[in-house]
Amino acid sequence: MALTQLIKDAIENPAAGVVRINVGIAFADVGFKQVIAQTWGSILEKDWLLGTAAGTTRTNFNVSLTTVEPVTGIPVYIYNVLKHVEPFNGIAPANYAGSGPYMVSVAASASNLVVLQRNPNYWGGWPAPGRKAYLEFVNIEYLSDWNVRKAAFIAGQLDVNAVPRSNQVEIMDTFGEPAYASMKTIKNISPSLSMDSMFYTFTIDPASPSLYGGLFPTGIPANFFNNTDVRKAFSYAFDRATFLQQAWMGEAIVRETPAIFGLVPDYYNYGPDPPWTYYLNTTLVEQHLKAAMFTQGAETKSVWDWGGFKLDVFYNSGNVPRQIACQILKSTFDTINAASGKNFQIVIQGPDWATFLTLMEAMSMPVWQIGWLADYADASNWFGPYMHSFGDFTYYQAYSAANGWDTQVGALSGMTGKDEMIDRAFLTPDGTSRQNMYFDLNDIYVNEVPNLPTSQPLGRRWAQYWVKGWYFNTLYPSQYYYNLYKEDACWADVTSATPGIPDGRTDMRDIGYVAGHFGAKAPDTARTPPYDPKWAPGDYGMAGADVYGDRKVDMRDIGFAAAHFGHTAQP
Repeated sequence: MALTQLIKDAIENPAAGVVRINVGIAFADVGFKQVIAQTWGSILEKDWLLGTAAGTTRTNFNVSLTTVEPVTGIPVYIYNVLKHVEPFNGIAPANYAGSGPYMVSVAASASNLVVLQRNPNYWGGWPAPGRKAYLEFVNIEYLSDWNVRKAAFIAGQLDVNAVPRSNQVEIMDTFGEPAYASMKTIKNISPSLSMDSMFYTFTIDPASPSLYGGLFPTGIPANFFNNTDVRKAFSYAFDRATFLQQAWMGEAIVRETPAIFGLVPDYYNYGPDPPWTYYLNTTLVEQHLKAAMFTQGAETKSVWDWGGFKLDVFYNSGNVPRQIACQILKSTFDTINAASGKNFQIVIQGPDWATFLTLMEAMSMPVWQIGWLADYADASNWFGPYMHSFGDFTYYQAYSAANGWDTQVGALSGMTGKDEMIDRAFLTPDGTSRQNMYFDLNDIYVNEVPNLPTSQPLGRRWAQYWVKGWYFNTLYPSQYYYNLYKEDACWADVTSATPGIPDGRTDMRDIGYVAGHFGAKAPDTARTPPYDPKWAPGDYGMAGADVYGDRKVDMRDIGFAAAHFGHTAQP
């Protein structure tokens, strides 16, 4: 009830049609606005939540929260309610609530199908502003087998397709363009606000079979990765440059810390990248393995002098980039073994996703990979999961104050450790003080290397040419179907008398529209200012001036439009 009252007190209604949110503390203003703008911060109908709306049959949910003792009177930001099951997950599809443009009409896990149906009462109206039409239904098919998806895409049975980066060469020609006339790809889209990383479990479950008995040289002790030199050795053993090329065809970047590219404000201070602090260097791998001391029985020796170890590294089955990462790590230690006569064994494991999560929660995996997608584009959404004792990832690593990892505080005086810095930074308004906290957290992260960032992919979209209306939004991780429609019209039909609205024919008006945007470049937060005034919303190829789809408007786009002169919509 106390939590309910706090929420009630925070929401004020000073006048009709006005809602005021009073958080009661100093706060990062930009971050807060991002939070309430996200789909996972949706406002829902009160009666539906209480179960009193027509058609709902559930009883009220009783949710208890575990509290954490505040540090020096500062409210603690709890990043993860451990093993918490969201009660609304048990609600049948018929009880979905919201005010969006589409409703869930089918959610069939047995057939891996979700069907969305247009909401005719959507407050935004139909069609979407600037669009000629709309989709009545959206079928989302979960086809895990790439070869099945590829065949359906080639046959025109899929309008939009998820194409693994390492497989896209299979549907490309020798120039790197789609090999099939109906397909269109938009490439080099601004880096997604997501990052994959390799995680080290500081204290592994002693019962884990991945310890292989728990002793050198035929296994590893449970506290193997609780040693900083071990983590640094493994980080220097990972060839990130090769990984980005093999797994992402070079269409990815990576930073050294959770301060990924694209956050606002940008609190990254450990660059530029590349070159990276952690890169493939077998000399440094050997150096750190010689510095990592472990005692077994009455004998204390370095990992190098113990002569060997054996452990498992994990990826979730079907995730090709993560599988490649495991192979690259294994390859490095195989090379070291061949040169030194040591026996450092890496065993690659690829369980299904459900099993992977179970093993993660059990702290059973020595080395594992997972990714984080931004809930909002602020540093607080990243340093918590990657560094806080109660982080979504770090908790399952045992990278925690309880395990001795909360003592280094950088240049900031009067703080007990990284957890308090993360809590304070979360609650501090943007400015120099907040920036300095994150700068210190960057330094702590690189020095302690609790996990190793491996990739932040550049966006890439594959669709049939008749899918229109798409635009890029870095904070929207899926399709925004409200703006999409289908028209069997030429890709280069981008305008009519109304700017930006196609008219079903490619003519001089379209060529002129593209020429008028000549030199435009897509938004890039690395530039100042980040937005080119010539770049119009939707310019990514689908009803935009960038008909070629490479994030810039140049002679290639004008030539593409000219080559399609006279093309008209098909009946």
